Amino acid sequence: MTDINSLAAARRVVENQPFTKWLGAKLVRFGAGKAVFEMEVRDDHKQHRGVVHGGVLSALADTAIAFAAGSRMGPRVATENVTVNFVRPVHDGTLIAEAEAVHVGHRVSVVRCLLLDEARALYATGVGTV
Repeated sequence: MTDINSLAAARRVVENQPFTKWLGAKLVRFGAGKAVFEMEVRDDHKQHRGVVHGGVLSALADTAIAFAAGSRMGPRVATENVTVNFVRPVHDGTLIAEAEAVHVGHRVSVVRCLLLDEARALYATGVGTV
């Protein structure tokens, strides 16, 4: 990974991550312990009942959490744990993952994440250690 202390550099990192590209996650804000990703819901994100799979929501939260931590800790971070709590099902639209570091240490950081729609309705919450 290269140095990701700017939005442009962080977007280059995203472009080099095949899974994040498949997910369709776009980095819209980055820096100072925060990261915001947006993702358009697609049919291939859904399970058989037409609801976005929880793994997709978890992956989006994990991505935002890692980038928020990385903006303070540097580019060589790895997620240790992510807990996602699902509030309501997602069917369509744009999902927004807003992650913010609540503790930044030398080796471990704790980051919280909200998964929202454009109207700011809450769909899931996440907390990760990075």
